[in-house]
Amino acid sequence: MAKDLSNNGKVILQNFSYPGYRTDDLIKNSLEPAIASQPQLITLLIGTNDIHGFYGAEKFKKNYQIILERLIKETQAEIYAISLPFIGDKAFLPPNNYYFTRQTVEFNKIIKDLAATYGVKYIDIAEPTRAIFQKDQSYYAADKFHPSAAGDAIWKKIIFENIVAEH
Repeated sequence: MAKDLSNNGKVILQNFSYPGYRTDDLIKNSLEPAIASQPQLITLLIGTNDIHGFYGAEKFKKNYQIILERLIKETQAEIYAISLPFIGDKAFLPPNNYYFTRQTVEFNKIIKDLAATYGVKYIDIAEPTRAIFQKDQSYYAADKFHPSAAGDAIWKKIIFENIVAEH
């Protein structure tokens, strides 16, 4: 995706994401190096592990605010806040599936509201893909939680199209 956005220019892609990270992990371990790299474009997709770690909406909101404030203040980057996807709908039995779905909706509202407050662009990958993923389980990996390559490709396409539309 980075190469496609470059118009055939030089692109340096830096990935500061790590499996299992929550917002507090990002603040503690990845925020400084991300800022130090002085990126031109940032895609921010974090929070699923906050939900699954039962961190709660208020703690998530506070951490997300810290992340956005620092990125805005300390970089000149174009920032895209990406919604949390609805993942693992079939991986959990009731009532857990209802809890995780409700939390995803609540956290996405927080992300969307903070994006508007801080003037960053919001990209929704949750609603455009929710029904597709529920209908066709091939979009999930074997663990029925993480996306398969096909599921990941849909999210990337949505993100890419939204970024291109801005340019």
